[in-house]
Amino acid sequence: MSKLFVLYLVLLLCVGRGAFACDEPIAIGMENAAIDEPGGTVTTQLTTAYVAADCGDSDPPGVVAIHTTLYFDERIVSITPEDVSAGELLDGWTWFANSQADSEITVVGFTTVPLVGSGTLFEFTWTGVAFGETDIIIECIYNEGSPLIELPIPPPRLSVIPIHVDPETPYTFIPPVSVLKPNYPNPFNPQTTLSYAIASPGIVHLAIFDLKGRLVTTLVDQFQSAGSYRVRWDGTTTTDQLAPSGVYIAQLGLNADRIGDQKLMLLR
Repeated sequence: MSKLFVLYLVLLLCVGRGAFACDEPIAIGMENAAIDEPGGTVTTQLTTAYVAADCGDSDPPGVVAIHTTLYFDERIVSITPEDVSAGELLDGWTWFANSQADSEITVVGFTTVPLVGSGTLFEFTWTGVAFGETDIIIECIYNEGSPLIELPIPPPRLSVIPIHVDPETPYTFIPPVSVLKPNYPNPFNPQTTLSYAIASPGIVHLAIFDLKGRLVTTLVDQFQSAGSYRVRWDGTTTTDQLAPSGVYIAQLGLNADRIGDQKLMLLR
């Protein structure tokens, strides 16, 4: 038997078992969306890239459970468990939704037949509460963490924007308060996104410190108008060196006022 023929048999058996099906994390996504006024609604879909029947290291293999939680600003949008429905991929699954707080919604599902394919996992119908915008922070786990999942960066965003806004003029929502929101993802490697809101114009200072209070890098140090902003940190220092693994503090200031802090965990 030739070596070439033996190699062919090995490759055939590996492909037959789906050995290469889950070498990379499976992408989970959700689209940006807008609601035209408070009280209006919009539906978004939580989707998955292709999942093979033998993904994961469970015994037997396959994705047979999903746990996902969405975090959002309850001042901008709202949702209840009754506003969640299963997508076509989860036909035949047992699932339920619940809410432990006004700012989050959790959905858990399980089955005996492994998930196969790509498409919609769940649909979420949101109701606008007030004009503004909010990131939708997604936490999602297949089985007990295998196969791995890749979450969208930056996170999807929901906006409540008046329908009468001139399309030629960008609409800027003026936040009621200044705030530094949790970074996403967290923990992260190699980069993470920080979102913040400024209620009044001024000099904005956003910097990263280590736990000893030493400056690691400055992300923003400039005048900004009132509004919502995003900035990414790629895990480097002011000298473009890679910061080591550990916990860091993001600190936001407006003029002479300290707005807030957030803990960031960098994993190398």
